Amino acid sequence: MKKVILATIASLFVFAGSVHADPLIPGVDVSNTKEASGTKSIETKPLFSEKGHTTEVNMVSIVVNNVPIFFKNDNERPFIDKQGRTQVPVRFVSEALGKKVDWEGSTQTVTIAEKIKLRIKSSVVELGNGKTIHMDTVAQLKDDRTFVPVRFVAEALGQKVDWDEKAMTVIIQSPTGDGK
Repeated sequence: MKKVILATIASLFVFAGSVHADPLIPGVDVSNTKEASGTKSIETKPLFSEKGHTTEVNMVSIVVNNVPIFFKNDNERPFIDKQGRTQVPVRFVSEALGKKVDWEGSTQTVTIAEKIKLRIKSSVVELGNGKTIHMDTVAQLKDDRTFVPVRFVAEALGQKVDWDEKAMTVIIQSPTGDGK
């Protein structure tokens, strides 16, 4: 009986180590993938951050115009903040949409497409038309990277944003399909 139990436990460890972590997203062309830093593998991590300032989610994926964006390093991966908003590294997603990103270190302000200005730890956003609006969350610095709420930024750039809860995937689609 002990041998059967040990064999079962051993097979569970072998099986768990061989599971591929990439989500399956219908309609996504994986032959044309973008990699943030090399590899497409995703390591699993604890659900909650030890730092306590954010909720880490292992498998938040981003797809822009049917092209998955892969994040290799821990400091590049999207996460869900305390307000339940998916935060992404601003440069990866903005550039995938063909938008320029500028950083002003002295004011801790990121400017996207010369149109949207977000300041770290502020809910106030300046839009290119002179308007300011308030988000229900803030842009954040995490491991020297600027993270922004993906839905807010993508929609401000005229993109359609959907959330596939089952696949834990943010799907960004431009009206023309080319990011413009």
